[in-house]
Amino acid sequence: MQHHSASFLRSIRGIVHEYGHHRSKGRKCPNCGEFVQNTDFSTRQTPGAPDIHAFLRHPTLGTWRGLWQECKAEGGTLSPEQRDFREYARLANELHVVGGLDDLIACLLEEGYIHRGQVAHYRLPKAATS
Repeated sequence: MQHHSASFLRSIRGIVHEYGHHRSKGRKCPNCGEFVQNTDFSTRQTPGAPDIHAFLRHPTLGTWRGLWQECKAEGGTLSPEQRDFREYARLANELHVVGGLDDLIACLLEEGYIHRGQVAHYRLPKAATS
């Protein structure tokens, strides 16, 4: 999910930084050479920090703005730290998106960073299809 959002942001010329989900699957034991599976799947990032940060240039205004995305599957909830981060991002006038690619697209359409013609019809928010 994170990869799709980051790729989309890059496709509209966003400067993208990804955090979090790059974990090792394991490593070879230095003594016997056998592969040892990783059992620690923590991200080792600051609690509450989102998965993606991007700098976006508005196509008509020419101004730059930061966008944060917390990638969540449908029905996923924010931790208290993630809710705090979202609030501080909004206070700083940065965009903050929670969810997947469709949620990101809806935000970018609403804010004017992309237009309907840049999005496959099945990715348009329900209100934008009518």
